[in-house]
Formats: sequence, structure tokens, C-alpha cells
Amino acid sequence: MMISEFIERTGFRPLPFEYEKIEEAYYNFDGDKDAFCKAFVQADGEKKVYQARAAEIDRLNGKILEMDRASKRDGEEYEKRIAAPCHR
Repeated sequence: MMISEFIERTGFRPLPFEYEKIEEAYYNFDGDKDAFCKAFVQADGEKKVYQARAAEIDRLNGKILEMDRASKRDGEEYEKRIAAPCHR
């Protein structure tokens, strides 16, 4: 099934990487396109994709905050080293 067919049948427009997972589920589904799309809608597939998307955004935001803290810490350490008198 093409992504355009999925969108047409469900009204949901997944991101390309999300559709790869949907397509994999379709290939493992015992039924045709229409039955799969109907089952996707009935199982709140759109909501599940949105929840997974939100979880990934949260994970990435946490990673950004962690990297920001590490960068600030490294910057402070560098400032201390260049401010310290040279030891020979």
C-alpha cells in the first residue's frame, strides 16, 4: 500500500518514518488495505502514533537539556583553566 492510499483511507498523514512502521504492520496483517486501515482507525492508531511522537520529542528535549548542561559545565571548567596562573 502506498502512503497516499493509507492517507486517503484513514485521513491520517503520518511522517515518513512513522509510515514505515505502519507499512510493516500492514505486511504482517491478515487482510486487505481497506481492512487494515479500518482496523488502524478502530484501534486508535492515529492516537498511538501521536503518543509515540510526543514521547520521542520529550526524549530529544531531555537530550538537548543534558547536552546544554554539559556544554555549560565544560565552558566553566575551560574558563577556570585559562584564568588560573600558569604553573611551570
